[in-house]
Amino acid sequence: MGIEVLLGSSRRELTLSEVIDIIIYHNGDIQAFWSNAQGWAPEIAAEALSKARLDRQLSLSHTLKKWIQIPDEDDLEYDGALILAWANLGALTENTLKFFLTVYLKDYMVDSEVIKIRNQTQVPGDASFDRLRSFFKKKIWEPGKEDEYDKKIQTIQQRRNGIHAFNDRDLAAFKEFHEAVYFYKEVLEELKGRLPMPYL
Repeated sequence: MGIEVLLGSSRRELTLSEVIDIIIYHNGDIQAFWSNAQGWAPEIAAEALSKARLDRQLSLSHTLKKWIQIPDEDDLEYDGALILAWANLGALTENTLKFFLTVYLKDYMVDSEVIKIRNQTQVPGDASFDRLRSFFKKKIWEPGKEDEYDKKIQTIQQRRNGIHAFNDRDLAAFKEFHEAVYFYKEVLEELKGRLPMPYL
């Protein structure tokens, strides 16, 4: 089944492998266009995007394939694999939020809720995951979705912090991780659908 068929498919539940293929498709599309958006995006945004590592975002999308096969729970690799899986998804999610605000950098910089630390405005690329999440809840998510999206993104953020493995953190299980991958696809498609791309 071709990716273009999957993208329009809502008739059946997609497999995890298909969802990851769609994530790869979207982040590849984003990398191909927005890495060189001079003449399309405002200069301030185009310059920032040309320096962003959208290629690594695409690479992280491919890396999700590593977490399709689940180690046995009594395998010594299980916790380590789950920690790395959440770190993978957390990085993708955080970077997608940064990317979206960078496309709209000109508007973001003059927004009344712009992210600041010690009264200094932070560009999206320098903002913490937590502050990005709060900004999106207040300013970006559609009314009625903001609480649900914020809660799910906060869960990804908290699980991602399991990479600090010395301290005890709840990692949940691979079932919850796989559900979060489906949610990330939803977030990615919603935000990409709000971008001013010439062929959308």
